[in-house]
Amino acid sequence: MSFLINSIMWLISLVTPRAAEWLAPPIARLIWRLNARRRNTTLINLQLCYPELSEEQRVAVGRDSMTHYVRNVLEAGMVWHWPEQRLLALFEEAAGKHFLDEARAKGRGVIIAAPHFGSWELCNLFLKDEWDGAVLYKAGRNETFDKALRDSRSRTGIRMVPADQSGLKAIYKHLRAGRAVGILPDQEPSFGDGEFAPFMGISTMTSILIPRLVARTGAVVVFVACQRLPGGR
Repeated sequence: MSFLINSIMWLISLVTPRAAEWLAPPIARLIWRLNARRRNTTLINLQLCYPELSEEQRVAVGRDSMTHYVRNVLEAGMVWHWPEQRLLALFEEAAGKHFLDEARAKGRGVIIAAPHFGSWELCNLFLKDEWDGAVLYKAGRNETFDKALRDSRSRTGIRMVPADQSGLKAIYKHLRAGRAVGILPDQEPSFGDGEFAPFMGISTMTSILIPRLVARTGAVVVFVACQRLPGGR
């Protein structure tokens, strides 16, 4: 099973970012047409969050979202198999990095909050020298795939810790030592591990982990996103 997963990801890794820019839209259109459940869920969420948009506008946004979803899948192959320097060569100079530098200069722990937005798989790699600690991740249901995914993300030196008691202890330890940790802040928590809070005017189950970490460690929070640019950059 592990060999099959790695073989599939190796094939996907043959698609360069520039090629993905052209391949993703037609693949996304096909998925949008065939996967009614994902399409309807996307349109319902857009209607709830952006009631001012017309139906045509929501469909356009939904299709664009699906295109980025496909590009994330294609980029995952690169994360699994490309040499680190080849991956880093894709990046332009970071905008707003002084916010992160200022946060680290305060001598406190830093929480790098990187939502599932843009090219978030590559975001981890770009910031790996800034972590100086660990990245919190939510374990999947398939143990074989979860191990393969964890190994691929940590192959360049990023330390991955699970979102359980042992992982949380490691996160607290790193923050109290003045190090930086990475957290994906937009994952839906299990009932009892979050609170309902307004999001786009809708009461939504929301993680309370980051404010709890800040309250207990005095850490500074910096939000980060990796934006796709034209030309596969």
